[in-house]
Amino acid sequence: MEQLNVTIESLDELKKLLDEASDQVKQLQNTMSKITEYQMKFH
Repeated sequence: MEQLNVTIESLDELKKLLDEASDQVKQLQNTMSKITEYQMKFH
């Protein structure tokens, strides 16, 4: 039973990390699209 608890906690931690990574990817995509817009304006 102890092993099961550890697994559940690990999955919860993993989900938090994935959520954070997902947010960072969205921010990166926003930044990339801004850079692309900027390049379009000046080229």
